[in-house]
Amino acid sequence: YGVTSFGERVYVGDSNSHRVRVVKPPKKDCDDGNPCTTDSCDAKTGACKHAAIANCCSPMPYYQAFTKSAVASKMSFFTCTPDKFNIELKGCKAESDGVGPKKGWQVSTDSFLSRSAPGALYYGDGVGGNYNWGPNAGKVITESMDVPAGKKSKLVFWVYFDTEAPTAFDKLYAFLAVDGKRVALGDTKAPNAGAAWYKGKAGYTTVKTWHKVELDVSAYAGKKVALEFTFNTGDGLKNFGVGAAVDDIQILTACN
Repeated sequence: YGVTSFGERVYVGDSNSHRVRVVKPPKKDCDDGNPCTTDSCDAKTGACKHAAIANCCSPMPYYQAFTKSAVASKMSFFTCTPDKFNIELKGCKAESDGVGPKKGWQVSTDSFLSRSAPGALYYGDGVGGNYNWGPNAGKVITESMDVPAGKKSKLVFWVYFDTEAPTAFDKLYAFLAVDGKRVALGDTKAPNAGAAWYKGKAGYTTVKTWHKVELDVSAYAGKKVALEFTFNTGDGLKNFGVGAAVDDIQILTACN
């Protein structure tokens, strides 16, 4: 046998039949999802290369729609102690896996709730489609997102909740972390508690609808940000709704 390659084709010679077969191996997917890089695959080593494009600015350098469960490995999931009175969750224990279906926060690629089908970051029972398993609480920290240096940027996400409407029950919060450390935004007293967003905030009281949340993260240019979402039933009553979901997390940048 003899093997040689030319371009994308591989030629395999069979000494017994004195014939040459042409094989076109499948292309390796080296797309890194970054429009500001030129992606290629090294023909000899098979390694992916990502060459930066000079003076390139992507208007959307980050987008996560939770269509693939692999993103869960870049996130942190916790089960916490439910608390009727406190916003800050306590007694949180790290979970080994964040891929649904399960109970609590999970990456569900076949979610009961999704803004851009089929997936979402979901809090609830991935099988039962509710959050009715007694008092329960949990939090999740997303993967880190790079805020482009020297540009004005905003962090956008969509959130949905089919829960009890009063703010005192089924608390749903989003906090912002910068370079791994949570930062307080706005009023640090309840009910805001330094959060980036919370269920019941002015303009965000309607259940069973997708709400758009926008945060100006220009002050964190050149740094890494992440979102921490917490859910806390406080009790085990009236937990028959579908739960809560987050989808379409984006960083949008002004390229002008």
